[in-house]
Amino acid sequence: MPARYRSLLYFSVTPRFEIFYALRVLEERGSFANRWRSETAQKLPAEFKAAATRVAPRPMMWALLADSLRESKPNPTFPEILETIASLDDETFQRAVLSGVFRTESVVTDLITGRRSLGDVVAAESEKSRPLVGLLGLHPFKRSGAVAGAFTRIVSEPTEFRSDLSKTLEMFWNSAFRDDWRSLEPKMKRRVEAMEDAKATTPLHVFAAAANLPVIFDDWKRTVSSGRGTVLFRYRDLREVHVIPSAFNDSRLWGAYTDSSGSLRLYFPVFDDALLETANDHAPRSLERVVARAADPALLFRALGDTTRYAMARVLARSPRTSVELAKDFAVSKATISHHVQVLRKAGLLRERATEKGVALAIDRDALEELAREAGPAIFASDQPLVIRRSRHEGGRRK
Repeated sequence: MPARYRSLLYFSVTPRFEIFYALRVLEERGSFANRWRSETAQKLPAEFKAAATRVAPRPMMWALLADSLRESKPNPTFPEILETIASLDDETFQRAVLSGVFRTESVVTDLITGRRSLGDVVAAESEKSRPLVGLLGLHPFKRSGAVAGAFTRIVSEPTEFRSDLSKTLEMFWNSAFRDDWRSLEPKMKRRVEAMEDAKATTPLHVFAAAANLPVIFDDWKRTVSSGRGTVLFRYRDLREVHVIPSAFNDSRLWGAYTDSSGSLRLYFPVFDDALLETANDHAPRSLERVVARAADPALLFRALGDTTRYAMARVLARSPRTSVELAKDFAVSKATISHHVQVLRKAGLLRERATEKGVALAIDRDALEELAREAGPAIFASDQPLVIRRSRHEGGRRK
């Protein structure tokens, strides 16, 4: 397949989506990110809760508000995010946000111009069985409710709403998220480096599957489809496909934005829960578990001392793979792969994430580098008892 399709891929590290998704996670109550949520809540000023509720009474509204940046450059910094929101004209802002809920342009126009009421439009959307109005808290519609009030402000007071949005984002950034971002950014850059390496040798459709993107790229049909096979876009309509590491997009949200020239850009914030662990601790919690398991440096050397496992580690460092995929890559049995995976796991070198295809395995670069640093002092340490372990094949006859 021609390599030109890989040229559609771009990678970046930006808070463009991340700050909105973090706010969504902050307001949700679930098992994900409980520790981060608790620690962050303690950092926020007393007035933050009221300000955030006024802008986004339901957590999913934060993800919707990220669409307000559809006209921005692909990888804005936080100051550029605020600048973009402040510079938008009212109608551009309204259309960017409202079209994420009400997909028909004429419906959005009717809302903005006052030809139809918010209640009427929500009722029409709910009849079409579109679940987003329910997730946002718009259905069943309550005119006096907080969610209806927020959307009414977007329609009737867009300038004031944008001002409140910017102030809330700035409050969240200055009091809590700026420190998180300082920890996240270098880790995300390492993820991008690995993806850049994978891009150089991997067809677009293979890369998309390995990266667990929520759509299917077909390099033969030149289409982008949903998981159910519905064709969403054609390659000829794509201008760019942006892949962005994310610590908060556990819902696998993504964006498709068409600019004034008709060019289509796709944005995929790729969720990696290990990033958030790093942000919480300023050193990965998973790494702490790794070091505890691999206190004996021999585990690290044994894991990488075998030529097959070393080759596997190099493959997994470039792109996540399942055990089934590794077995095909190396033309060995599943049992053999399971053995090698177990050795790498015992050494603490693997990151594992459940996907629709199975458990995706990847080499944890941070763990590898930390274990390498620990190995030297452990070998040369003079204050630890010297224990000599012999191979099971030494000192006796093999039967």
